[in-house]
Amino acid sequence: MFGGAPRQPSAAESAAARIQARSTLRQFGVYVVGLWSAPLAIYYLNELLGRHIA
Repeated sequence: MFGGAPRQPSAAESAAARIQARSTLRQFGVYVVGLWSAPLAIYYLNELLGRHIA
């Protein structure tokens, strides 16, 4: 309808897309682990210092 099928991406473009997707997933994983571990880190830091900052 609009000029035929889209062109297939080159091997380099496919590899770049895979690398970018993997990097994005890794960044998301680090973000989730940071969200999960930050309250624990604050709690144990409070216990270690013997005061309550949060």
